[in-house]
This record gives sequence, structure tokens and C-alpha cells, in this order.
Amino acid sequence: MDFQFKDKYAPEDLLKIMEILCDKDIGCEWDRVQNHKSIRQNFIEETYEAVDAIDKDDKELMKEELGDVLLQVVYHCYFEQQQGNFDFYDVVDGVSQKLVMRHPHIFKNNKFKNADGSFKGWEEIKNESHGHTTISRRVNRVPITFPALMYAQKVQKRVAAGGVQLPNSKAEIGTIRKILDEVESKIDSGESIDKDAVGALLFSAASLARQEKVDREEALSLYNSYFLRSSRGDKLGITTFAPAKIPRSLPSGMRVARAVVAGINADGCIRRKMDNRRIVCSAVPLGYSAKGVS
Repeated sequence: MDFQFKDKYAPEDLLKIMEILCDKDIGCEWDRVQNHKSIRQNFIEETYEAVDAIDKDDKELMKEELGDVLLQVVYHCYFEQQQGNFDFYDVVDGVSQKLVMRHPHIFKNNKFKNADGSFKGWEEIKNESHGHTTISRRVNRVPITFPALMYAQKVQKRVAAGGVQLPNSKAEIGTIRKILDEVESKIDSGESIDKDAVGALLFSAASLARQEKVDREEALSLYNSYFLRSSRGDKLGITTFAPAKIPRSLPSGMRVARAVVAGINADGCIRRKMDNRRIVCSAVPLGYSAKGVS
């Protein structure tokens, strides 16, 4: 095996290490059988952990987690290189070309000038390069894998940017009140609340936040932190350990769910089982009367 140990490795060394690890004859048993889909979730998790390190402003952890994200990029590039489609250097070239193209005012690229002599902006160049000439095309480019609140934010922003008049803040407040009245009426009559009603409520709340220039994920994350430090969190046994163990960069709803489940398990839960995606415990902590946590 042609490999040289070094005190400090360069990008080219990382590519060589990946090549060795994925070699069919001498490579690692785990690495050489991976593909795009098998490590897809790893990419998501590593990204959240990197963002969490940024939020904590932990420089050493940040360096480590950014390296883990880079490793995922190298993995996926290697898979495509083996198929003869593109490699790591093609990806570097692509993002470099994009940055130069979308900053014509910095790199003085006259190709992207308007008729009046001014340079075109990032979004205008982006839409032209991707052929986003209609609102539907712009919306369809929003990844459906985004967390739901982030997806709502992106869709609403692109629809509004396309000139579509969305309900203003007062109208959204009215919609929220109407939905809440309908939900309350169902609860009073003993009916179940359906997902459509909750979805409509969250979407209108997201729209209200967008118009008031409040980031939805950040706002809910802040309230999550408040919850974990409140008296309700104390009753669940959450505040003593959960915040440090649960990445703050997780989608906001997922973070609260994990914290509540962690609190139950840490406070003497004897048994748990998955039942229709619901965690059912045989022991429940102080004053918590629910049978489970969704």
C-alpha cells in the first residue's frame, strides 16, 4: 500500500485516504460497501453537529465537526468518481465558478450587467442560470427534505418574491384565531384534532413570522431552551442533563421531543416500547401524567 504518514495532511491526502479505505481488495470492510443512500443520514447528522458546534462557539469542536462534514462530501464525490461522472475537483470548480459568476460587482464581470450599466444581483443571476423563469420552477427547487418550518419559510419567501400577494400579518392573525376556534370546538365535543388543522396553524404562524421578519426556526429554538429550563422541564428531569446532550441545531420540534423522552428515561423509566411511533413508559417522572410522548 502506497501511503505516507504525515504530521499535517492536505486535501490531496484526504482523497488518497478515501481511495485506500474504499479499495475493494485492501480497504475497510465498512467503507468499501457504502453508497449515496447508505450514508445519507450521516450527512444530515454531521451537518447538525457542525451547526451545534458553531452555536456553542467551540473552536476545537467546530474544527472536528466541519471535518466530518467535509468527509461526507469526499465520500459522495468518490462514489461519483467511480462511475465516471465527476470528482472532488469538479465540485470545487463548480462552486468556484458559481461564486465568481454571482458576484459580478466584485470580479467586474461585464457579462452580468443590466442595460443601465449596473450589475445584476445574486438572486437574478441564480434564477437565470437555473432557468427559474416562473414561480412554480422556483418553488419546485426548494428541497422537500428541508425541516417543515424551513420548507414553509422558503416556499413563502419565493412565492412572495415572485409577486404573489400573500395574507398580511393581520389577516394571518385572523386565520390563526379561526383555526384555534375550530380546534377548541373539536376538543370540547370530544373529537380528535386532525393533522390538517395543526399544519394550517403552523403554516399561518410561519407566514406571520416571515412578515414580521422573525426566523421561525430560531424563534422556536429559543422557546425550546426556555422550556428546557422552566419548571416544566424540571418536573421531567430534563434541565440537569438534556440540553448538553441534544444538539441545539436539530429541527426545533425534534429537539423538544428528544428532551422530553430523555427526561422520562432518565427518571426511572423501567420499560419503553415503540407503539405507532409513540414511546410508552411504565414509569413516569414527577407529576407527569401523560402516557407517552409523540
